[in-house]
Amino acid sequence: MVRVMFYTGIVLLMISATLLYLPTCFCYILALILAILLLVLFVFRKKIYVNGLKTLLIFSLVFLIFGLCILQFKAKPVQNLEDKTATIIGSIADFPDVNESYTTYTIKAERIIVTDKDGNELKIIYNQKVRVTDVYNSGLDVFESVKLDVKFTPLGDFKSSTYSKGIYCSANLIKRGESLGGFDRPFYAVFYDLRSNLSNKIFVNLRFDDATLCAAVLLGDFEFLDEDFYLNSKITGVTHMLVVSGMHLGIIFTSLYFILSIIKFPKRLISIISIFTIFALAAVCGFSPSIIRAGLTYFIMALGMLFLLRPDPLNSLGIAATAICFISPFSAGNISFLLSFLSTFGIIFVCPMLYEKCMSLVHKILANSNLLKGIVFAICQTVSATICTLPISVLVFGYISLVSVIVNVLIGYAMSFVLMLSIVLVILVALPIKLSVIVSLVSTVLSVAIRYSVFIINGMATLENSVTNAEILYLVPWIILVITVFLFAVRKSSKIIVIFRKVSATVSVILFLVVYLFIPKTNLEILSLGNGASVVCRVEDKIIVVGAGDGEHDIRKIKNSVVGLGDNEIDMLILPTLNKDFSGGAPKLINEYENVSVCLPNEGEFLEKLNYVDNGKYTYFENKASIKAPDNFELLIYKDNGVIINSKEMSVIVFCGEDISPLLSEVKSNNTLLICCNAIPNNLQNLSVKETVFVGDEKSFDNYNEAFVKNTFKRPISFKIR
Repeated sequence: MVRVMFYTGIVLLMISATLLYLPTCFCYILALILAILLLVLFVFRKKIYVNGLKTLLIFSLVFLIFGLCILQFKAKPVQNLEDKTATIIGSIADFPDVNESYTTYTIKAERIIVTDKDGNELKIIYNQKVRVTDVYNSGLDVFESVKLDVKFTPLGDFKSSTYSKGIYCSANLIKRGESLGGFDRPFYAVFYDLRSNLSNKIFVNLRFDDATLCAAVLLGDFEFLDEDFYLNSKITGVTHMLVVSGMHLGIIFTSLYFILSIIKFPKRLISIISIFTIFALAAVCGFSPSIIRAGLTYFIMALGMLFLLRPDPLNSLGIAATAICFISPFSAGNISFLLSFLSTFGIIFVCPMLYEKCMSLVHKILANSNLLKGIVFAICQTVSATICTLPISVLVFGYISLVSVIVNVLIGYAMSFVLMLSIVLVILVALPIKLSVIVSLVSTVLSVAIRYSVFIINGMATLENSVTNAEILYLVPWIILVITVFLFAVRKSSKIIVIFRKVSATVSVILFLVVYLFIPKTNLEILSLGNGASVVCRVEDKIIVVGAGDGEHDIRKIKNSVVGLGDNEIDMLILPTLNKDFSGGAPKLINEYENVSVCLPNEGEFLEKLNYVDNGKYTYFENKASIKAPDNFELLIYKDNGVIINSKEMSVIVFCGEDISPLLSEVKSNNTLLICCNAIPNNLQNLSVKETVFVGDEKSFDNYNEAFVKNTFKRPISFKIR
């Protein structure tokens, strides 16, 4: 079986997704099927003798059993801790994730002492990782021994990503964290120290804004990276350049090999140095899945050089995926790893084929040149990675960047230049002798490259229609497009294949145009923000936001939601009530989007703060406002009560007051969604609505039917309004 380890890696990722997203009973059935298939291969080995298939099945069965054991003995003991209080004794396993109003710690808990409401000990759980959110500014540091009093919370939308990191529960601090005065430092802690030292040297020798990007590219340190810039990098599809991934390791690996070859180092010594360099870089970056995947790929290549072999790149990629799956059985939940894996596959497998075909066409039209080759290769790399990562972009992010190829071509070499100059800079400042002139020159050139990249990313991200909403139907033309790419790879093509690939290419292009032009892009997303809420909807080409949450710290969620709906601007902000739960984040949101139109009451708690950031596009109303949009779309706003959105096929009620009767009287569709934001109508159970969703502060619903609220509270939904 050719490239058995590559196929094994893919199958293990599929099993990882099964463990993560399907009920455990399906996993047991799958284990039984794998065992039967393996038994058949061994019993009838003379008739069915496929060593590669046996290897794949053995790895798959062992991995599935391993994953089930993790679920049983690691995840299950902490699954029912929601709303329980406990004392955690352990150490901080990674750098704290510092945000504006809270900090998130990854705690390596030696003991979790679970208590009841009266403080009586219920049970003790040993050796778990816990994600803890701290709003008390405890100021704890990595590897510090701590004692924390917490209340456990549901993982919710974070389940997939936290499981992929070996974390199976989350909690909030209920009082300031306590340091036990010691440090539990693992063997690789020295690399964390090295990372801190390198980061300090970068910030000392560069402007702060330039240093934040440099630290992200070289060290994977995002602590000070501007949130708006990171969002723009997502819009332009270049986030892979801001993390230490296969691209960066490839540059370092190739450059190291080139330099040491010039110095006449033996190949085996070069491979040994490369192995240690890869390990050191992975350790400095915190052994993230993307760096482990890339590191293992180049580690295998370095081993091949050591033993004078030529490993297959796809098999190396498969071995890396296999190793990561055994390290973390739920790696399918790590989106950055999946994007890294798929983009690397595209660059390794699809890009050479696409480049060859493109150059054959270019040679017929233009003269050959190294510059032209470089541009064509950069385009082929980006297109290949985009094709392979499209399903993840559609399923997870809900949008596709329309400027990704252009931006990648414009800044690809510049970001490689940034990486190499960053390495040169930290080496120069680490030398015992002072080279101030050279350091100043390198810093200046590095800053120019960084500012150029930032200018391109921010400029392209703010262009109109830089992103488009991606419907699930995009996967249909994507599959046809992939088939077309593989058909183009056939060297000796018959007339039937030539005709078929032309037809499939034409069909995929037509289907993409049909989906983009004719599939309705109007949809709606409900966000629970702190103690408040927000409803983000797209109507035709307009983005309308109802409510802005309870504070500035959740504006990023609204901005991500706007991008997820295929836009980068908010056209209208509606504030039916000016209390903190619904309008606390409005000032920052208005500052972020200067051209947004705001519709708000003429009096209320937050009016003074909102007047302070008046952008000249405010519309005030006294008791009721009506806004009509194209295609029979209508917005009705009732002061301190809520908003009703009437469209062709659906009515949406955003209720935040006391009396729902005025809103119900304006409903123009039998298909009605009721969104209760910190408010419950008295006659809720008698209302004729298709679905009810509760968002906001959970305490607002304590007096209502507990079971009913628990089944609907903060439920993430996304659907169309046509």
